Amino acid sequence: HDTPDLVAVAQTLASPPYMNMGPGGTYADNFIYGKWKYIEQNVPGKTIYKAQNSWDWTRPPVEQPDWVHQVFPSWDFLYREIRDCEDVEILINNSSDHYLTLTSIFWDETTNSGKIDYIDPWTGSYGMADIFLDLDGTAGPGPAGSLYTNYAGGESWVSMAVSESVPIPASLLLMGSGLLGLGGFRFRKKLS
Repeated sequence: HDTPDLVAVAQTLASPPYMNMGPGGTYADNFIYGKWKYIEQNVPGKTIYKAQNSWDWTRPPVEQPDWVHQVFPSWDFLYREIRDCEDVEILINNSSDHYLTLTSIFWDETTNSGKIDYIDPWTGSYGMADIFLDLDGTAGPGPAGSLYTNYAGGESWVSMAVSESVPIPASLLLMGSGLLGLGGFRFRKKLS
């Protein structure tokens, strides 16, 4: 697909009634809801969705879908979804607040650490970062039980992960949603 097509999809997704992106970015629930609504309007009933989201769902009047679980994203969720060739985006917060599209994950259960490969919407390029599990809340920037990464040389915790099994005609959406990471992110209240 041509770049103008990708930009057009990204602009559609960024505006109401989808992700409602403002100057400071978009909330995790708007990101999840926007992709869901867009896919279902364009390719209805063909996609399976899954999400782990540590932020409160505040997207009125839409109720939180039953496939969105309000928990910290886990390495095994990321692993299973990548293994099953699903489209997986994560939201990282702290030194850099934005979304990454995962392309692979390696995990070592004995060290509770691994590596992720991703496509970064800020640069449009492939990258790699270390990922760790903070068991007690002292190792990384996030709460106990959260994953964190050294993406871009800082420490950011993984606050949301969403996956979809997107049909081939909707693959343009994946590229367009990657462009949305350029807009940043706005915080919401997290699980305590």
